[in-house]
Amino acid sequence: MSETIVFHSRNAKTLPLGLAAVLFSLAVGAGGIYAGLTTSPGMLVLGSVGLLAAVGIGRGILQVKDGYRLTVDSQGLGVGVRDSVVEIPWSAVEQIGFDPARHTIAVAPRAEYGQPRTRKPAPVWEARRGLFHLCRVDAMTVEPKQILDVLRRYGGDRWHERLTTP
Repeated sequence: MSETIVFHSRNAKTLPLGLAAVLFSLAVGAGGIYAGLTTSPGMLVLGSVGLLAAVGIGRGILQVKDGYRLTVDSQGLGVGVRDSVVEIPWSAVEQIGFDPARHTIAVAPRAEYGQPRTRKPAPVWEARRGLFHLCRVDAMTVEPKQILDVLRRYGGDRWHERLTTP
């Protein structure tokens, strides 16, 4: 049986700014709806856009306010926020390592695995270099050395201290 190791990112500090954006969008939406119903029907579009923006921003805030997590075990890697987790089995990993250009843990997937469908904040696909950037090591709640040691152990011969693809 394999042990699952979970690393967490620090909590996002964007909550006040996000809440201000939601309130502004709600105000624009409510004002647009009111104006559209009372004087100018064209303002209904602005009101609808404002309300949709408030919903979208609110979902984004809720998704990232608790940060994201990186899980590692003998089956593979998982990275994501809340219930939105991207699983990457070890059989799909060509290389894994530290990308010094971005200070991230990066994965070069096998060609047959391709690019999974993801949503930010993690993982981020960099098509030019063919890498998934799983997480910034300096954004996690533990020392980068701990993360690198675990990935070195589980990654085996796939691990590269400096993952620099062309």
